[in-house]
Amino acid sequence: VPLLIRLPGGTEAGTTRDDLCQHQDFFRTICSLMGQDVPDELAADGRDLFDAGAAAPEKVITAWSTNVGVRSTDWNLVIDSTGTGDRKELYDLRADPEEKQNVYDEHPDVVKEYMAFLGSTLGPPPYEVRHTGDNRQAPPLVVTRAMHRK
Repeated sequence: VPLLIRLPGGTEAGTTRDDLCQHQDFFRTICSLMGQDVPDELAADGRDLFDAGAAAPEKVITAWSTNVGVRSTDWNLVIDSTGTGDRKELYDLRADPEEKQNVYDEHPDVVKEYMAFLGSTLGPPPYEVRHTGDNRQAPPLVVTRAMHRK
């Protein structure tokens, strides 16, 4: 999803970037624009989108409804958060930016790499995707490793 920001006096008109950003980046960016320090307990989360020295992530975790995934500028992997394998999708965003052709089975190397990234970030599935209120189409509040309860 494109992000458009208008900041008079901040960035030259017509400037475009194709790097990835995450929801966590907004907090750090707003704090920076307001001249506020980021609290120590949140210092590792996100980056200031206007800090030219802040490295953009190569991959980000995505989540909505009951799905989680990994996205880069080249690929988008989507799986169901339960880990049952009900949803297995991979899209080549350079060749198919509208995500119409699922190429999951054709690129096992990409699937393996992106699943490893997901696992190193959140651990193995299942994942818990918690939403605010009843709107399951809204971005999730948090995605965590689901804990098995007895």
